[in-house]
Amino acid sequence: MGAHYAFGLRDIAGERYTPAGPGVFVSGPFHVDGMPEIIRLDADITGRVDCYLICRPAGIPVTTDRVVQQLVPGTAFSFPDVWTAGTLTSADFYLKWVFCSDDAVLTRFLLQVTKGA
Repeated sequence: MGAHYAFGLRDIAGERYTPAGPGVFVSGPFHVDGMPEIIRLDADITGRVDCYLICRPAGIPVTTDRVVQQLVPGTAFSFPDVWTAGTLTSADFYLKWVFCSDDAVLTRFLLQVTKGA
């Protein structure tokens, strides 16, 4: 279960007073028109947190969300090199954050997407 809100949130700070334990947080959608070229993730993380880039191409049923790949903060990759399902006209991207340790905290993240001409 979850919720989707139509307004954007920025500069959110969190404080943790008691251990929350492992869990999953999904952020997005981040809408992109056209075919992404380079994708980069930067994040400030404490503990063990895994991040996966999820793509929901336009015009395809919701049940066909695809995990593009696991993202490592501080690295970039060529999207066309890992995307094997053809050219995108537009898509919604999500970040699936998996908090694997009891001390896991995601302080902030920045997802950067560049597109070719």
